[in-house]
Amino acid sequence: MIRALAFTLGVLAVITLFLFFMPNALISLHPKVQEQTQQIDIFATSEIANPNVNGGIPIAQATTILELHGEAASTGLVSFPIKSARGSVVFTNLTEAPVRVPAGTILLALENPPIRFKLLTAVDVPGPVGATAEGQVEALQQGSMGNVAAGAITAFEGALGTQLSVVNPLPAVGGEDENSPSPSDADIYELRQSLLDTIPTSAEKEFTTLLPKGTILLTDSIQVEEIVDEQSEPLAGMPADRLSMTLRVSVSGWTYLESDLRQVAELGLNANLPAGFEPLDQDVTIQMVNAPMWENQIGRWKIIATRKLIPQLGTIASPTKLIGMQVEEAYNYLNNAADWELPPELKIQPQWWRWMPFLPFQYNIEVNP
Repeated sequence: MIRALAFTLGVLAVITLFLFFMPNALISLHPKVQEQTQQIDIFATSEIANPNVNGGIPIAQATTILELHGEAASTGLVSFPIKSARGSVVFTNLTEAPVRVPAGTILLALENPPIRFKLLTAVDVPGPVGATAEGQVEALQQGSMGNVAAGAITAFEGALGTQLSVVNPLPAVGGEDENSPSPSDADIYELRQSLLDTIPTSAEKEFTTLLPKGTILLTDSIQVEEIVDEQSEPLAGMPADRLSMTLRVSVSGWTYLESDLRQVAELGLNANLPAGFEPLDQDVTIQMVNAPMWENQIGRWKIIATRKLIPQLGTIASPTKLIGMQVEEAYNYLNNAADWELPPELKIQPQWWRWMPFLPFQYNIEVNP
């Protein structure tokens, strides 16, 4: 009798455990998705350390050296001498004795500064006083400056001036200059300015290659720290068709992290999250309303942050709410709990079972927006 009773109780216990653990429920929910959109005013400053709900994000300064190279046509002109002036001079003896004037004797046109001529061949001036002789001279320095008027050459360089006088009866001519393009000071200034004007674009490209992924440059904040080196060729006043210049410039710019901007967007969206809803996922779309403006060491711009929301399913489809309900009752509860895109799907295994499972692990809840 006792043995039969124990056997019966054991069978009942097995059946009870079987019925308790065996059922499982698969619930598929199709919530309607709605968009949450928030416009946020961003201010970026080095005065804060972390993103905040007010739209503030921290920034850091980056620096680099740019090497800029450019060329420009020379607009100035420079004259350089190519041929020396020549002329004739007449020596007059101031003494009774003959005087020899050696070749290479230097004669002077007393201009400011004096222009020097050399005697091409030796000249013998006979005596007595007043006797004359003629010689040929050539300007020591090439160019048109040697073209002097008649009567300009009147002095000796040396002691012969005490024995002879000298004068050129006709102008000295034939000195020639040639004009050539040459960089002017204005050319150098304008080329330098044109290179400096390229700094924002050049610096943006340079920083793009240097900055780590996810670090964004505030392009309006780019500024020149100093011109480290400047080389131009040729110098102003030297003959050349073109001017070339190389600048090495230290530049800086302020940057922010893309992750900080995303965090500010999430903070702003969370602060305005409608009651009874939750984000579908972690995906937040950020649209720039305007380009960042840099003023007084602060960057300011506007963004529109958007994400998808669904009803808070944790409270709607919690197993604790469904335990012990009949299957039909549970379905009706789910169907009326929210505004679904598609009706909920509720499957029980085994199919003939009419009650919702008793343990949370017997529930498998799928969300398919």
